Amino acid sequence: MTINAVSLLRFKTDGDNTSFQARPEAHPVTGLVQALGQELKLAFIGKAGKQFGFFSSDTGACPFPALLRDYLEGRQGFESLAKRYAEQLQLALAQSDAQYDGYVLLIHETLADMDHVYIYLVQHEGGLWIDSSMTIAESKLVDVRGLRAGIKVDVPAFLAQSTEPYLAQLKARGDKALADAFEMACGFVDPVDNAAQTSAFLQLVERYSANLEQERAVACRKRAAEYCIEQDKVGNAVDIANLSEELDEESPAAFEQFVHSAAPDAPAHFFADRKQVRQFVRISGRSDNLSLSFSSECLGQTIVYDSGTDTLLVKDIPSALKARLIKFMKESQEG
Repeated sequence: MTINAVSLLRFKTDGDNTSFQARPEAHPVTGLVQALGQELKLAFIGKAGKQFGFFSSDTGACPFPALLRDYLEGRQGFESLAKRYAEQLQLALAQSDAQYDGYVLLIHETLADMDHVYIYLVQHEGGLWIDSSMTIAESKLVDVRGLRAGIKVDVPAFLAQSTEPYLAQLKARGDKALADAFEMACGFVDPVDNAAQTSAFLQLVERYSANLEQERAVACRKRAAEYCIEQDKVGNAVDIANLSEELDEESPAAFEQFVHSAAPDAPAHFFADRKQVRQFVRISGRSDNLSLSFSSECLGQTIVYDSGTDTLLVKDIPSALKARLIKFMKESQEG
């Protein structure tokens, strides 16, 4: 990864007013900047539940895409882009009554001839450390794991005005006002309904695997789920043709042909909803006193559900659980 430019801005809400502070000069791209950029990118990619979409075409209400194009085509510098974006975020925060005390980090990177622009909302987390004099002291760190929000722009697709989603957005969870303000400032619109597309896809996988022998059907569902999760973790779309090759080396086009026949309008590629995919291969649930999770392939085999009596029979209990049960029963009897 090569970071071409970076800009850091400080935002703070005080009552009804939100102000931002920019560096007086461009931030140098140091080794620490490269390291932080890599950590934030990995955190962004690794988080589930991202949305995929486009920039708004309303340049009056959402000027950021036009500003970004000006920068990418050499009509303004990166610091100018960052400050003008900050003005839009400041306005959006004021209009939404959102509260924010943290930083905005803009990064332009090049990786394998592919350019991306990232915008992150980051904050500090407190911690303790032991200094060289063996004194315990307080410290602050960038809270990478707690990344508040972010957006990733696929630069070539954006400049080419691709009809495929070129934006990936991570919304601020637990703070709707902040999430809406960030989305408004970036101009993100037309989120793809990942959940609906994933649900339709998983139904196709289920129908396709129903025609296979049991062992092959289980392997098919498992590999399809693994592929979707792998793609989501690196921020890529699920490619039906590619997945078809993964599912059957002897008949690499079989699944793709099935999809075209069973659902002609199904997209050739889509971004998977990781939560739904995991539920496809694992069945789980919990109450105040009970928590269960097991592979879906166990159902009907080592785990049997009787809907008539609403009971679950578990056979071939894991050895660690069995040992714990025996010990508990023995202690109970002795007590």
